[in-house]
Amino acid sequence: MPRDDLERLIGKAVLDPEFREKLFADPRQAIREMGLDLSEEEIAALETVDPKKAKTAIEEMSALAAQPWK
Repeated sequence: MPRDDLERLIGKAVLDPEFREKLFADPRQAIREMGLDLSEEEIAALETVDPKKAKTAIEEMSALAAQPWK
């Protein structure tokens, strides 16, 4: 899979809570809906992601990004 496709997938998962839920519920369908061409190995790796840990990490990064840095 081209690097930019991977970045698109990760970015959408981070920024779009509805897509993130679809990705965790059915990675294959979510990937098809985006029109990405991932290998079986890449899809299998996505299927091993712990949704709770991923959501926690995303929430922490979002909170960090919302800080009024100077």
